[in-house]
Amino acid sequence: PSLILDRRTDLAGELGMHAVLIGVSDYVHLPSADDPPGPGLAALKKLRSSAVSALTLLHKLQSLDAEGRLFRPLKTIRLLQSPSPEELQKEPSLAGLGAPATRSALFSALQQWRKDASDLPGNQTLFYFCGHGIRRSLE
Repeated sequence: PSLILDRRTDLAGELGMHAVLIGVSDYVHLPSADDPPGPGLAALKKLRSSAVSALTLLHKLQSLDAEGRLFRPLKTIRLLQSPSPEELQKEPSLAGLGAPATRSALFSALQQWRKDASDLPGNQTLFYFCGHGIRRSLE
């Protein structure tokens, strides 16, 4: 469900760009963006613009591709997004577009993206993530 553009058949044997765009605003376990911040990691809150940011990049890539301004034509685009209620209100087209940005959906989309990108040496990839980052340790 994350694959929203698939031109692999049309561009078979040709080099292309494979993009994965991720925008996470609505974190299930974080407080509202309007809540006061806490100490340390408790300062993290839901976001208000990450999903719209990924959507904006999607539209820009499609526009550049249509104008022939990309180095390689778009072959695939995967979109995973978890929009905030505010984003859905401002941009209703986010509803049902792509796949929810869950851990399992991300893992699956990234595996397929990597497989697609490796079909021909010289393909391009684009990875875009907007949201809170994570680290495994303080080192």
